[in-house]
Amino acid sequence: MDGASPWQKFRNVTIPFLRPAMLPYAIYGFVITFNLFFLPFFMTQGEPFGRTEILVTQAYRLAYERRLFGVAAAFSVYLFFLLLVVTLITNRMAKATKSYAD
Repeated sequence: MDGASPWQKFRNVTIPFLRPAMLPYAIYGFVITFNLFFLPFFMTQGEPFGRTEILVTQAYRLAYERRLFGVAAAFSVYLFFLLLVVTLITNRMAKATKSYAD
């Protein structure tokens, strides 16, 4: 790294080693934000006209307001697989689990 500027050192050395450590946290943050129930539900209860509904509050309404427990369970499984697909695509695109032993 002789003669490299601080920016070149940061871009070519630091960032490639930080990516595998930061990507799982970024995915975790996405999943937690995606499933954030209390904020939209307790602030607006989905009003006006259901415009602030998110998928998690919709699952809650299916189970506890409409008493469709089976539909709510199936909807929750659908949400799980949706988040799993997003996680796998993000992991593959970022190559966070790529082995450097090759």
